[in-house]
Amino acid sequence: LSERRNQLRSAFELYALSNAVSTEGMPEEKRIYTRSDQMNRVCKKISSKSASISCIEIERKTTGFVTFNDHSISPPTHSLSKESIHRVHDDYLGLLVDCLHSATKKREIEPGELLELSWTVLNNGRADKLTCYPSIEALELKTCFLEALSKFRYPRYTGERQNVTLPLSVKGR
Repeated sequence: LSERRNQLRSAFELYALSNAVSTEGMPEEKRIYTRSDQMNRVCKKISSKSASISCIEIERKTTGFVTFNDHSISPPTHSLSKESIHRVHDDYLGLLVDCLHSATKKREIEPGELLELSWTVLNNGRADKLTCYPSIEALELKTCFLEALSKFRYPRYTGERQNVTLPLSVKGR
């Protein structure tokens, strides 16, 4: 009813609660990849209407945790397409943004800074070999980025490993 009335945040909260209840008791490493089709549908609508509200934020506030789509469970393709990469990033980039917000609060980085992250997508759909320019080696931000990337799940593929480069601009919250 909320979704039909275009009360998208309310609809997403209800779907997230329903999803949380239906996955209760699952091991954390499986539960994280149980985002429902209803959540995906409403999240897409929310994202198209507002860049200032994040489904990750809504779900975390509603349930205390966040779920994602595991794009690596499909049969492997020959290569990793740009469309596939964009789909994964639509799901997961909020985790990297959360890291930036946290680092800004801790004053590890300042609003206005530009970072360029790069990583490799392995054939099994996992991210590996994070690098950042400028270097963040001694910062908690690197640990946060590594933890976030460990959750990313790209589609599996049989071709050459793919490198992803992502520019990030640090904004204040």
